Formats: sequence, structure tokens, C-alpha cells
Amino acid sequence: MQENSIDGCSEKRGILRRLSSGFEGLANGVNTMLRNRNLSISKPKLKHQELEQLRCETKFSFTEKELKRWYKKFMMENPSGKIGSEEITKLFKKRFKDGDPDDLVRDILRIFDTDNSGSLEFRELMVALSITMRGTADEKLKLAFNMVDRDGSGVIDRNEMLQLIQALHKLVGVTVSHISECEDTPESHTNDIMRKL
Repeated sequence: MQENSIDGCSEKRGILRRLSSGFEGLANGVNTMLRNRNLSISKPKLKHQELEQLRCETKFSFTEKELKRWYKKFMMENPSGKIGSEEITKLFKKRFKDGDPDDLVRDILRIFDTDNSGSLEFRELMVALSITMRGTADEKLKLAFNMVDRDGSGVIDRNEMLQLIQALHKLVGVTVSHISECEDTPESHTNDIMRKL
């Protein structure tokens, strides 16, 4: 019984690592995109009150200097003040060249697009990055749980787990045609995980 518990925890950590890798890819892509853009337009500034509110919302995981730098670069790249699903998808595709991140991007927007605009404003992006880059293990686990619990019921059912595993397979470019006789399918992974829970 102890062995199943360890295997179940190991499987959960594996899922969390894959989700974290995807988010790290997003964070790295956004950071690279912002770093590589040196546009000669006026540099926008965060107002002091906005900066303090953002520091509170990100639980002070970013310094004032970091937030100002990210904001200037973000606004240079996204003058509208938003990054849309297409741009987020491009960032994931840079990290996972053979993959299809569409399902995962929809989940990211579902979790972090708090105003339901279909894009991430700077504040929403920084809240997401504060968790994925500098959050505690508990915060990352809660994020992973919320990504899987699509209906918000507080319980992960088999269908939700299957949707996550399928999205991860698509993200890394694993399709049914890539899967050999080892039966390494989203359904088999889902069955294994649900048995261990």
C-alpha cells in the first residue's frame, strides 16, 4: 500500500513538473520576447499606486525595479496593454516546436484572464508569472489543481484528468501516431493516475 502511495505521489509530481515546464516556457518566452524588443517609442510608466497594488497581488515576488522593467518592455511589445491567445501560443510553440499548445493556452486564459477579455493584461500576466516562477510548491500545486479542475467543483474527475493528459501530449507533440505498442496513450496515463488516487 505504501508503494502505491509513493507511485501516486510520484505521478502527481510528474504532472506538476510537466505543467511547470510549460509555464516556465511561457515565462522564458515572454521574458525573451520583452528583452529582444528595443523599440524607440516613449516608455510607459506604472503609477506608484498601480505598482504597489501589483506588488501586493504578486505577493511581493518581484521587486519594484523588476516590475517597472517588465512593464516597459511589455507595453513596448503590446501597446494595447494586452497579450492575446495567439501571442501566448507563439511563445509556447517556440519552446515546444512540434507541439500544439492551444488547449493549454485556453486553460491559462481560463485561470488568469480574470476579466474574461480573451487576453492577459500586464497585471494578469505578472500574477501568473509570480506563481509559476517564484511561487511556493503549495501555490504551484493549487494552480495545477485549478488547471485540471475545469468545472470548478473542487474534485478532479476522470474526464478532466484525461483532458489535461491529452493537452500535455499535444503540447509536447506526442500524437497517437507517435505512440508505439507500449500503449503510452493519454487514456492509459489517465487510468494509471486515477487508479493511484
